[in-house]
Amino acid sequence: MGGYDEPDQHVKEEEKEEYGDVLLPASLPPSAPPAFKSSTHTMQTRQQTAQTDAPIASTFPMVEVAGPDGPILVHRPWTAADVREAAEHLPDPRNSGIKFVEQFQNFCQEFRPTGVEIRRILAKRLGPGDLLKISQHIPRPELKIVHVDWAHAKNMEYRDAVFELGDALRRAFPPKVDMSKIASCKQKPEEQVDDYVSRLTAIFNEHSGLEQPGHIGAQPEAWESHLCNSILAGMLPELYDIVIRTYVGCKEECRLNDLKRHARHAQLTQQQKKKAKQEKTEKELHMAALTMYALATTQGQRGRGREEVGERRMLAKLTSIMDNTSHPLHDTVGSLSSSFSSRLIHPRCKKERFRRSFIPAAVRLYNTCT
Repeated sequence: MGGYDEPDQHVKEEEKEEYGDVLLPASLPPSAPPAFKSSTHTMQTRQQTAQTDAPIASTFPMVEVAGPDGPILVHRPWTAADVREAAEHLPDPRNSGIKFVEQFQNFCQEFRPTGVEIRRILAKRLGPGDLLKISQHIPRPELKIVHVDWAHAKNMEYRDAVFELGDALRRAFPPKVDMSKIASCKQKPEEQVDDYVSRLTAIFNEHSGLEQPGHIGAQPEAWESHLCNSILAGMLPELYDIVIRTYVGCKEECRLNDLKRHARHAQLTQQQKKKAKQEKTEKELHMAALTMYALATTQGQRGRGREEVGERRMLAKLTSIMDNTSHPLHDTVGSLSSSFSSRLIHPRCKKERFRRSFIPAAVRLYNTCT
């Protein structure tokens, strides 16, 4: 394994242009390698140089590679583009220092940046003004991870420095409250209750400024109470009405688990009603299609055939009226059924007013067929 080369001149100019406000200690360039060196010889040379020279602020992160006696750590140059790419995956610490620290500590454990690289990443995410708030807690430039195992005792100084920086970030950048984003989270028409609650809970934890407890206790806390209010505010109107009617006491002391259980029951009830209505509509359409088919098959016939077709159509229409309780003629047909039954069950009435009326003739057919 050969030594590493000094970064190109255009890389230095790019980093100087982007991080002009951050002073980065320059690292000493390594000596020119010979024509051929083994990996063991190269590592021995670097170790001897590190023992004889004063501490040097490395601008390269530590990368784990395979060595002759097991995994070893070597340096790899980070350009300005590498810093931008690494910083894009981290959240904005100014919105919530807590969330940034959680991911930043994992980032340090995975990518092993040196003290200089940590300053460059924070300068990219914060800018000069906000960086000044935590500048006293940023690890010193020459600090770097020593052992490949993160939990090794040799890395204690590096871990303590990262944890101290995390505490400073939490104090300097508390979570910001943005209730507008919570209020704008509404349940979608076909969205399940559990999916809606999960989506709203994530937004609520990010923008409410309240920390989610480890477990829900016997008494509701501020996080649970405000979350329940947000769930009710964004719930579909038809589900909200059912939950308010069935969940007694939800306005006084609303519990999250009870609210989700009542909301799921309300959604199931609504789905069953919609399904029954859809089946009824399909049945009516099916009957209408059968009537049209019967009419089409008897077209061109005369005499009794047309009369039979008309009677079937009247019977089908009256049956649909009697099955549909919300039909405007349902009550009228029901009240007339008893008064016309004794006369219309016999052959057709000769009176003009009955002969011209649809309902008496239909009632007669209905009573005859039922």
